[in-house]
Amino acid sequence: MKKRWLALFLALLILAVCITACDKYDAVDDGDSDDAVSDETSVKVTLVLVPADENDRIILGSADPIGAALGRRLKNNGIDEWSMMTSEEDNRISVKFIAESKAQAQEMADKLCPRGEVTLLFYEGDDTITGADGSVAPLGVLILDSRNVTSVDAMYVDYSADEPDPQPVISLTFDEVGAAAFAAATEKLAGKGKISVWLDFGKNWAEQNQSSRYQKVQTFDVFEPITEGEALLTGFEDMAEAEELADLITGGFLPFDLKIKSIRFK
Repeated sequence: MKKRWLALFLALLILAVCITACDKYDAVDDGDSDDAVSDETSVKVTLVLVPADENDRIILGSADPIGAALGRRLKNNGIDEWSMMTSEEDNRISVKFIAESKAQAQEMADKLCPRGEVTLLFYEGDDTITGADGSVAPLGVLILDSRNVTSVDAMYVDYSADEPDPQPVISLTFDEVGAAAFAAATEKLAGKGKISVWLDFGKNWAEQNQSSRYQKVQTFDVFEPITEGEALLTGFEDMAEAEELADLITGGFLPFDLKIKSIRFK
């Protein structure tokens, strides 16, 4: 009788450990066997993401900034085809894509969730303040930040039709709020002022890397009002440098952290 109770106790203990391990999210394999998985050349993945904080809500407007950010992250990590379905009612996003392996699928899923610490900042003027540790930070009126950016594209632009010389740039598109703020600032500064563009790597990153939190991207003179809701970042040595910055910017597009509700493989 004691052996039977001991066996039952051990079985319940193992079950409790399994439940705890699976509490983070549900990972389901729809394949027929483990042997079949070992020879896989691709994996169909269905990923369900929800806000990490249940008080945050997925709200769709005229555009889907979360979907755009997730799409950018998928593309930047080698996933060329995907589909998404967003439900405001259920407060969740379903993402389907094909990965080379379960390991790649899991890595991709983890990369989709963090909001990202890097923030792009636009300031009126080029004034700075130097801290006691020698680090430099922007000082002035903040015009807009990454939350007002809806798309980021590294591309070549040819400024002269007579003497073609394509230059790498980053094209930024703003949402309605950002476009209005940028238009007002450039109207105010036209012909007499500057705008500085910064990266904010976040307090945690700065402490972990013992480095400055802020990094200036560039400063440009405002010659005329910019009212189309777009801006170009220039001055890159090559396209690789422009693409690296574009990836940094898009890493901070999510309005809040997400977490994995479930992940299914087939």
